[in-house]
Amino acid sequence: MKDLIERLEAAESGSRELDANIALSMGGSVKLVPGPNGAQWPHYTTSIDAALTLVPEGWRWQVSGFEASGEACVDSLALDLERYGAAATPALALVIAALRAMEAENRERAEKCLTT
Repeated sequence: MKDLIERLEAAESGSRELDANIALSMGGSVKLVPGPNGAQWPHYTTSIDAALTLVPEGWRWQVSGFEASGEACVDSLALDLERYGAAATPALALVIAALRAMEAENRERAEKCLTT
């Protein structure tokens, strides 16, 4: 996941290649969307709506954008965690923050399993 996040941070814009990499990193949990050539990955890196599907359930989100950049924050009150993303576009920033949130949530679950 770290390599993917680094590629997203370095990207100048979203791309279908990055979208596919994100979908593949999610394993089998990606819901394909209809497209002109059949089912395809969501446009995570170019659509805020698609990027929002990556934000873990129960997490709040905030996105801001400027001329050539974007910033995003997702947070969980239940876990008392915040994760940030900054990138060339708001959608890319939201994807980065969401992927970091997923990692944090998975880490929290793993730690709880180890302590119970």
